[in-house]
Parts: sequence; C-alpha cells; structure tokens
Amino acid sequence: LMKLGMISTEQGALTTLHCATAHAVADETGLYYDKCQPRTPSAMGRDTTLAAELWRRSAAWVEPHAA
Repeated sequence: LMKLGMISTEQGALTTLHCATAHAVADETGLYYDKCQPRTPSAMGRDTTLAAELWRRSAAWVEPHAA
C-alpha cells in the first residue's frame, strides 16, 4: 500500500542529476526544481521567517561539530 504514492530511487534522483549535469541549466542558480522543471516553491518554502528559523536551528545543531 505504501508503494502506491512512492517513486523509485532512480526517479527520485533524476531531478538532482538533471540539475547537476544538464548543460541547459548550467548557468541557473537558486531555483527550485521538481520533475526536472523549475517550479515556484510552496508558501512555506517561500516564507523568509521560516527560512531564518531553519538557518538558526541548523547552525545550532552543527555548531558542536564545527572545527
């Protein structure tokens, strides 16, 4: 039942591989991609307050391991 909404490992890696290797997107930066196409992130993905909080928490989590 879980497999009905899931994609294969290969399908999951396709967009990352596309962005890393496709000449057509070599000069693009800072875009969000889904299914090898640039997309507008969700409202939460565009929320600068949430982004700042994520950055703050991430920095706090890795700080003990920083050199």
